[in-house]
Amino acid sequence: MDSIQIERYLDCLGQKLGEMQTKATLILLGGALMVTQIGKSPLSSLHLHSIAEVVTQMYHGEDPWFALGCFLHDWWCYSVDSRQDLITEPPTRATTPEEKRWAAFCAATVEELCIRTSFPCPAWTNQPDYFLEQPWFYYPQPSQRDWLLSTTPEPFKHRNIFIGGSVLDNKYELQYLLGSKPKWAIWSDQELQNLLESSYDK
Repeated sequence: MDSIQIERYLDCLGQKLGEMQTKATLILLGGALMVTQIGKSPLSSLHLHSIAEVVTQMYHGEDPWFALGCFLHDWWCYSVDSRQDLITEPPTRATTPEEKRWAAFCAATVEELCIRTSFPCPAWTNQPDYFLEQPWFYYPQPSQRDWLLSTTPEPFKHRNIFIGGSVLDNKYELQYLLGSKPKWAIWSDQELQNLLESSYDK
């Protein structure tokens, strides 16, 4: 992400925290943004960033990663109890090759998230509109080709999208896997070093 994308992402996060009346400390460590929750008083209703809305925003020129990031935060954190509402409505039909790519990408995202969370996947994700005829290698460099082919999750692969295995990595699953630091508590220097070393070993 470049500085503009980071700024827009933080705007989205700030808006969501404001809607939740949450006071939080943000920590940017390398490429990871961690939120330390201090206190919150949730409002009765929050705006859901459904996948259909996300795709429409992309069609209208929104940065795809910004729009998708809002959806992913809802899926993993803010609207866990409303996951069905996030994915029930299919994206509108694409009219350009670029739109078709991102519509297929979002269908693959929904399928992969449903697999990860054992959540029922909506039938619309299997419609032909959400599959590409030609391969889309997100990183076009030949040096990346083997990595993309070998690591891309299956819901993306069978839609002819090759994006790499880390495409949907997120802090929420990491928190669940690590377990010992709920709500992104402060990490000691040694804990951070151990985490970095374990990442490099993979």
